[in-house]
Amino acid sequence: PCSTTFECRLRYPGAFMAFAALGTSRGAWRRGAKLFLNRGLWQDTAWPSPHGGACTLQTPVAVASLMLTADGKPLHPSRWPVSPYKFGLPRYFSCCGADEHSSRQLDRDFAATIQDVFEALVVAEVSARLQLVEGARPKSLVVTGGCAL
Repeated sequence: PCSTTFECRLRYPGAFMAFAALGTSRGAWRRGAKLFLNRGLWQDTAWPSPHGGACTLQTPVAVASLMLTADGKPLHPSRWPVSPYKFGLPRYFSCCGADEHSSRQLDRDFAATIQDVFEALVVAEVSARLQLVEGARPKSLVVTGGCAL
């Protein structure tokens, strides 16, 4: 599996950027993307599935089963003592009611929405910092480099 080799994991940012280029940013997901990027929190209700229900970040059962209740039952991620996202556990995006074909497009739309919100956050941060500059302010600014995703 790709999660076990360093070389394979290096492919994820490039694949994510390709997905972002092929997807469409979804306005209905912007609130969830801001929450995820700003605070590292996931809220299912902020990711409505276009097929009804919600879109979620799924943790594979094998990994989720590491967190068990005292009687051996799986503990729902919302009850884990810390966020599962802070562990760096593998997870995947999944929308209720999506078949394989629409799921691929929704993955692209997820990437595009995250990219869109990330860019807006960078512009807001740079703009706020520029307000702190005394004297002559730059009239333009070029931001280059990776998207840090």
